[in-house]
Amino acid sequence: MPGGLKSRLQQIALELVREVGPRAFTMAELSRRAGVSAAAPYKHFADKDEVVLSLVVRSVRAQRDRYVRAMASATGPEEKLVAFAKAVVRFSYEEPGLFELTLMAGRSKDRSPDLVRYTGEIRAALTDAARYYIANDARRYDLLMRLAGAAHGIAIFHEEGLFPEDRASVEDAEGQVAVAARAILAAVGVDSSIET
Repeated sequence: MPGGLKSRLQQIALELVREVGPRAFTMAELSRRAGVSAAAPYKHFADKDEVVLSLVVRSVRAQRDRYVRAMASATGPEEKLVAFAKAVVRFSYEEPGLFELTLMAGRSKDRSPDLVRYTGEIRAALTDAARYYIANDARRYDLLMRLAGAAHGIAIFHEEGLFPEDRASVEDAEGQVAVAARAILAAVGVDSSIET
């Protein structure tokens, strides 16, 4: 099997995260599902926290790849930021287990230089596009938080089945988040002090 036992343990841990959440699964259950001794996972991970951290890093790396690629394929600041918002929804649909770990990234940064790098690369791509709207760093951060909040909120609503049945596809959710992102950007307007 490619990646060996460590990769298999991570995949099973991801399934457990999806079933019971990142805090509720146990190393004993991980071992049982992998069909290995209770000691085997400890050859690759110090403890459950390290297993979860490896999944958080994997999640943020995958998100970095998706979001940066989506933004790079779009033309203009508005389309780049809308592409980011749609990519959040698509990621949550295609990788629900990894998406569930998103909120743990902030609490794990001090334990992983890779995590700091990946989140920094996402932030840099977003900041470049948002600079068109707001020159001030603090206000630009607020804009990006509103945009990311809308994207994550719609992604969660979609994942939880809260959309009406006739508008429940991932494409519908992408359409909803595009409308929300454009409304947020329109409310801010373009910063006339910025040279284009």
